[in-house]
Amino acid sequence: MPKIVVVKGMHINPEQKKRLDSLGDVTYYDDVPTPEQWLERAQNADIICSGRAGMEQSVYDLKDKFISLPFTGVGFLDIERLKHNNIKVSKSPGCNKDAVAEWIIAMMINLLRRLPEFINTEKLENEQMPKPTLSLKDKTAAILGKGEVGKHVADVLKAFGMKIKFFTRDTNLLEIVKDAEVVINCLSSNPSSKDLLDKNFFNSLKKGAYFISITEPAIYDIDAL
Repeated sequence: MPKIVVVKGMHINPEQKKRLDSLGDVTYYDDVPTPEQWLERAQNADIICSGRAGMEQSVYDLKDKFISLPFTGVGFLDIERLKHNNIKVSKSPGCNKDAVAEWIIAMMINLLRRLPEFINTEKLENEQMPKPTLSLKDKTAAILGKGEVGKHVADVLKAFGMKIKFFTRDTNLLEIVKDAEVVINCLSSNPSSKDLLDKNFFNSLKKGAYFISITEPAIYDIDAL
């Protein structure tokens, strides 16, 4: 049977543990490993169930492994180096679409309705009454990327009455975002998207637009933002 190691705490439920145990000889760890601990735990296993912690620095010291990741983005990995060491990486598209969509919607409502300003507020005097805030209804959201997360966010936002535009490889980025009140970056981090959202991109947004990103910062220029 293959040797399987869960190198960190991953909140595996009993049903998942039962399924995993049926596949091989499994060793479980519940803490977050340092790079040194990650390598020690992984080096004698055939299959490695891992998060990012510890892996990013140590994975290239391994050879002939299969790694399973509980998320989608693998832009932090050097794929060519992994291929050279015969390391295969399995990611999980769509696994977190519900959770990520909830975070995106929460950020949008907080930004447009300015809710954090009024948390724990018990009383407002007349002269302190809040300024009018923005509704999501009839606003335009430009979603960069039409993967599992992007499509799910669009479905939720349509229920709020928002207008949706998608940026994909077949569309013009600057045209898609120029009239949007909210731009949501769901792009995968890869060579084609690196530094895509540059000064020209941010200058093309309408004044007062909001930019929400859930992806690797290698995609967008912080100084330009």
